[in-house]
Amino acid sequence: HTWSRKARALRIANRNEEALEAVNRALEINPRFGWAWMVKGQILERLGQLERALAAHETAAEIKPGDVHVWYNQAIVLFTLGRWQDALNRLDNALNIDPLHESSWAKRGQVLRAQGQYLQGLNAYNRALELTPNFAWAWNGKGLCLKALGRLDEAFEAFQQAAVYQPDDVWHWYNQAETLVDLGRYKDAMEVAQQAIKVQADHSYSWAKLAQVFRYLERYEDSLKAYDRAIDLNPTYAWAINGKGIVLERLRRFDEAQQAYRQAAELYPDDVWHWYNQGNLLVLQERFQEAITVLERAVKVNSQHARSWARLGNAHRRLGDDKTALVYLDRALKLDPAYAWAWNEKGVAFESAGKLQEALDAYKRAAMNEPENALYWYNQADVLVRLNQFNEALTPLSRSLQA
Repeated sequence: HTWSRKARALRIANRNEEALEAVNRALEINPRFGWAWMVKGQILERLGQLERALAAHETAAEIKPGDVHVWYNQAIVLFTLGRWQDALNRLDNALNIDPLHESSWAKRGQVLRAQGQYLQGLNAYNRALELTPNFAWAWNGKGLCLKALGRLDEAFEAFQQAAVYQPDDVWHWYNQAETLVDLGRYKDAMEVAQQAIKVQADHSYSWAKLAQVFRYLERYEDSLKAYDRAIDLNPTYAWAINGKGIVLERLRRFDEAQQAYRQAAELYPDDVWHWYNQGNLLVLQERFQEAITVLERAVKVNSQHARSWARLGNAHRRLGDDKTALVYLDRALKLDPAYAWAWNEKGVAFESAGKLQEALDAYKRAAMNEPENALYWYNQADVLVRLNQFNEALTPLSRSLQA
């Protein structure tokens, strides 16, 4: 027992190698000491030796099968290993032993959330919170389930509760800020992100989120500084590097923006936006052939990305290839029938090909889906004039002036 107590103290002090030596001494003295096997499993988990940690917890379960913790600890390791169904099975064992074990209910919520079973996960988190109302980790997990279900106001309230009960956990503030961004409450999000940074000044995700909020508030210089801080802390943070590119583009620092987008794509090539943003900027710079190469990569990464198909069509149209442009624009509109920009672009391609009635129909669809855009009304009026339908052109022309 002396060695096991020493091991526990060393583990708490995060002196894990020494803790492992101490617990091994305890187990040499008593190989059937179940509690020591549990401690050994926890130490091995901290050391990243997950398979050995699982084996230690399984040995503890053989010795003490009626202890809820031996099953709960296995579930923790199995979750980290991505073996979610096995983790749920162990949690079933734990809850059969002790139906009031709030940590097992909360862990069950986490596993179900990872599987995309958000309602079931929410129910499990709620059960944990019925048992322990001040369980901050469960409140945060509940918020993540609610956010995934699109219940943003409830999610924000859950994250607030998590921060009330555990204000020194940066994620409870970060998750609030992210949800406020989704709600369009940018000034509130700014204040909460700043609070997150006060809690943990080296949290790169909070710096990047603050940068995003500044960008939405059009405070571009502040945004750039915050993105740079996030990237200093985490140089391989592709999301932040891509965000920095967007700000640089807004500041018309195009070469630097393109460099940022390329770096983001190198670090995380599976994110379609890192390719789309490159292609979009190349089109704006009238580097159409280069844009086509990059946008073709974008649609390989995500063939369901309507914007990439539409921008690819736009690049072909700008090179005078209306036929290919229409093929790609149709692909975009099949994916997103309400995509007003693509409808307008289709109208431009038809008009370029001399198909004025088809162009008019496309412009009408663009205006129907985005009536506040003056260009879509103006394009209708322009085609109607070309069709000698002058009276009919007056209404869309008037709408273009009002939009």
